[in-house]
Amino acid sequence: MIKFPLSTSSVTIDSVLAFIRGGNLLNGSKPGFSHALKLSYNTISKERLSIGSGSLSYRYSFCEHVQNPTLGLFVALMDELSTDAVFRVGLPAAPGATLQMQAEMIDNELPTNDIDIVNTVTKLGKTTSHTRTEFICALTQKPLAYASQVKYMPTGNWYMDLVFGNKFFYDLYSNYIVGESAPIIYEEKHLIRDVILSNLEIQLVSGSGIFRMNKEHTNPFGAMHGGCHAMVMERMGNVYAKHQLSSDTVVLKAMQIEFLKAAKGIIHIDCETIIKKDDEIHVRVLLKREDGKIFSEGKLRFLSSCHVTRDTI
Repeated sequence: MIKFPLSTSSVTIDSVLAFIRGGNLLNGSKPGFSHALKLSYNTISKERLSIGSGSLSYRYSFCEHVQNPTLGLFVALMDELSTDAVFRVGLPAAPGATLQMQAEMIDNELPTNDIDIVNTVTKLGKTTSHTRTEFICALTQKPLAYASQVKYMPTGNWYMDLVFGNKFFYDLYSNYIVGESAPIIYEEKHLIRDVILSNLEIQLVSGSGIFRMNKEHTNPFGAMHGGCHAMVMERMGNVYAKHQLSSDTVVLKAMQIEFLKAAKGIIHIDCETIIKKDDEIHVRVLLKREDGKIFSEGKLRFLSSCHVTRDTI
């Protein structure tokens, strides 16, 4: 059970912003995937953040660089914002390493205007954290999707674990290292076209591909961002599902990802069918090293929204 402080007067949005700013100082944030998501210190809209008891919410606005909402994008946004929510509850709490994420779409019609992303910490312990996230249309307050995440809290970096494990050390770090830093401005790019697809090679016949990871895809510690895993799996699985279902268009309805090893360098991707029936297919997407060792395993459920025969393609 989470023990919240009796008073939240000292829990300010400024402390969360300082946490985000501190993450942007690490080597993996030059610029890092949070920049492409528009959730880095320089790109997040501070006035759209709000804090509740055990939760952190953000009103996300789509723009020219992040345009079309999908479940994969929702998972990426959750991965970034739930980390901020865990920090808000622990005050401080380490960024941790994701063990598992899952999400499901409620509505096929997703808005292209603002959405509210509500991240609630359901458990925060010394070794794991559990969060749930709800995605809501800001205009109608209609639920769009829901998701959850489990993290292993120790970072594996002795320095960061020392800082985030002790409020006295964290305050020193926040005041004298983060507070004295000057934010670095990076070029803004289109999330799908420039950050994801320009580095993804897909071999349709074999259901395989290669993703060439660079500094635009990393978490603050230099490994591939969990949200980037989700978006690469979605893009790869989308092409595979359309081919298998002989459909012009498919929609990702649900996904679950297990993280087994930190991913770096050239990522090899394999897709395989778990089960296919009528206009629905369950696809396993594996991100692997060249030697076959698995970084992450995704199970994605796609639904054909425009079913056609192979003869008309």
